[in-house]
Amino acid sequence: ELGGPGVNRDSRGRRATELEGHPEQLSRRELARLAIASLKNGHDIIDDGYCLLIYPEGSRTRTGRLGPFLQATYRYFKKKGTSVVPMAIIGTNRIMPVGDTRLHPGPVSLSFAPPLKVNDDTPAKEVLQEAHSAIAALLPPDQHPPANQPKLF
Repeated sequence: ELGGPGVNRDSRGRRATELEGHPEQLSRRELARLAIASLKNGHDIIDDGYCLLIYPEGSRTRTGRLGPFLQATYRYFKKKGTSVVPMAIIGTNRIMPVGDTRLHPGPVSLSFAPPLKVNDDTPAKEVLQEAHSAIAALLPPDQHPPANQPKLF
């Protein structure tokens, strides 16, 4: 069961994903091809000296708490010498809750933690776990992840 809005299986068992309101039928092979192209594009952006913004949870929070990060995220900064700057956006869950199409007025803040360096001594997955801890530290206590929740999904 894939679950989630806009994601299900069609009659042939392929993953059906709604893109921009249009249902598109994507096979696992097509999804893999798109994922590899996205990863290459991300590395090209980094190689060109630009910043790459990644939302490692993969979706908006339904509970207001920090969720586990998708493990595949580490592949974007597997390149040695990359810096990861943990960032927390606080308040967006209240201005546009999941399932609501309207914006609600309210404060939003953006906080940054010190950069984490990816090098030969530190595995990229470990840096991702460090980033999760750093982001959790930037959040108000009511948005911290549950104590028993793993950092990576």
